[in-house]
Amino acid sequence: MDGEIDIRRYLRLFWRRKWIILGSLACLMAVTFFLTQRMPKIYQASSKVLIKQPPSVVRGTRIIEEITSIDTYLEIIKSRDMMEFVVAKLKENKEKLPLLSVSDPASDVRSRTIINTIRAANIIIITVKYLSPEGAMILSNTISSCFSEQSANLAKAKIKEKKNFIEAQLPLSRGRLEECERALEKFKRKHHLLSETGGALIQNQIAELENERNTIIIEIRMKEEALTNLEKELEKQNEALFTSLTSIQNVSINTLRDELLKLNQERMLYIQAGLTTDHPTIIEITDRIERTREEIEKRLIDREGNELLMLDPLDMVKDISQRIIHTRLGLLDIRAKLSATDELLKEYRERLEKYPEKEYELAALQRSYQFNEGVYTMILQRYEEVKLAEVSEVGSVMVIEKARLPKGPVSPDMKRNILFAFIFGLGLGVAAAVFVEYLDTSIKETSDIERWFSMPVIGVVPTYGGGITYDDIKEQSIGEVYKRIRTNLKFLRSGDESPRTLMITSSTQGEGKTTVVANLAVALARGKKRVLLVESDLRKPALHRLFEVDRKPGLVEYLVDDAASDEIIRGSNIENLSILPAGATPISPPELLDSNRMGELVIKMASDFDIVLFDSPPVLPCTDALILGSMLDGVILVVQIKGPRRELIASAQSALVGVGAKILGTILNRGSKEDYYGLYHYYYGYR
Repeated sequence: MDGEIDIRRYLRLFWRRKWIILGSLACLMAVTFFLTQRMPKIYQASSKVLIKQPPSVVRGTRIIEEITSIDTYLEIIKSRDMMEFVVAKLKENKEKLPLLSVSDPASDVRSRTIINTIRAANIIIITVKYLSPEGAMILSNTISSCFSEQSANLAKAKIKEKKNFIEAQLPLSRGRLEECERALEKFKRKHHLLSETGGALIQNQIAELENERNTIIIEIRMKEEALTNLEKELEKQNEALFTSLTSIQNVSINTLRDELLKLNQERMLYIQAGLTTDHPTIIEITDRIERTREEIEKRLIDREGNELLMLDPLDMVKDISQRIIHTRLGLLDIRAKLSATDELLKEYRERLEKYPEKEYELAALQRSYQFNEGVYTMILQRYEEVKLAEVSEVGSVMVIEKARLPKGPVSPDMKRNILFAFIFGLGLGVAAAVFVEYLDTSIKETSDIERWFSMPVIGVVPTYGGGITYDDIKEQSIGEVYKRIRTNLKFLRSGDESPRTLMITSSTQGEGKTTVVANLAVALARGKKRVLLVESDLRKPALHRLFEVDRKPGLVEYLVDDAASDEIIRGSNIENLSILPAGATPISPPELLDSNRMGELVIKMASDFDIVLFDSPPVLPCTDALILGSMLDGVILVVQIKGPRRELIASAQSALVGVGAKILGTILNRGSKEDYYGLYHYYYGYR
């Protein structure tokens, strides 16, 4: 129940301060609407590109093609070189965009670009925000097309490097082949024939091994060339790159490398002995080679990759570093095969030396010819493959969805801004209302009297036009209010008896005490009580005007000139109601009120009437009310809602209590209907 009362109290607080809340809300929403209207409109357009990753091809223990990380592509898109290429393409296409005229258009383009990815599908989304829908669409499409073009250019540049290397090797290989062919023909004419002896068979095996050795050497050169290019590329990104793979002093890695060398030699010996690649022994050795290679790769990546990440966390550096490791590992495998091939060549050459010198020389010439023929054929084949790749290469980036013209701006969002303004304005208004309520220490509702002053509320008089209600049909509801106050007065006690003399006062001026006491007197008189209404406010009397009676002679004449009581008390047009006006204005009202004759008059009036009501001056401006209150049975304090501060009411209460006056309760004046009706149940069981 307490929680419910608290909630209602806060709701009443907000209702009282509704204009502060509504004003704050309206002002903030109006300002937000005005500023949003003046903000530049931002349009957004997006295009999508697909990263075509080549399959990872593994031949033996060599990785032929590695997959480039998608993070590398993201860094390429966001790089300054790419943005400068985009600006150059825009100028080349003669696009009329205002950003092209700024001092640094590349940075402007990059600041407007947002890159997102769909990693599962290898898709990159390029989003651009710009001041016009056409500009946003043009920028997004230009960035995606430039990215695709740069990817193709980069791929073609790599192919061109391979082509130039092969073109340089092709005439040299052809020259060596022709030289070997001439030497072999010359030897045959000189010695007439060569029988198919054991030496010839051995030389054929030696020729096959030398062909394979030459293939290995070519692959080593290509791997070394690729490694050099990767190291140059990494040097641009990170000058602190680790030393070459062969300089890693790690005992466990060296042990695995020696084991890999022995396994390759063993595999080569079995193949030369006539075992096929699908033989169980060859398959087992191949599996062991693969496991050993993977273990070396794992340890190298763990060792180098982590250190590189500590030096430079960019994903591009990590990607290049891993590719260098793969290339070096491939070189390790190839060199292991080269060593195994050299061992077999050494063995076959030693066996060939046992044959006659001429046969040995012929075998050497045939072997040299076959070797150079195989080399030339391989280089020629690679050359044709590179030429075909150079023509067909389109890069690994493909635009799959172009940006379209935006239908509307994405910023500013009027609805969202107005919603935020509404929420913030409401919160600000509530905070302002609570703050103003905190600063305002006036009485606002009936519960404030009980909370701050521990005084009962006898009644609440709603705001109305003022005056006496007995002759105004429009104010009949106010008359009912005073009837309820009359009923509550029956339960008041001053000691063991009901009070017969009551002073109606207030803490400050203008709180409506005179109107309250006049209407209360009318209500009591209509309740069959003989009532005397005393105009004891000798400084600013007003009751005689309300009831239209003569001011003189009155209370002052009684106290000063010894006028008789029957001369100063006048009847009224209200049955049972008599009026004692103030009389002439005295020089010193406190001295008159604080006299024996005044005390005798109070006793006489209490015996002649059922109840005597005194309209006194306010408590704080003068001492009249304090003097009079100490003589009477009780005091009723009139408090204007939203009137004086709590501090003033507390001072008036303290002053009255200090002179021995008995404050029986309060009447709240100029309250709301909610305060009036809310009081019914509060004092239903009043004691």
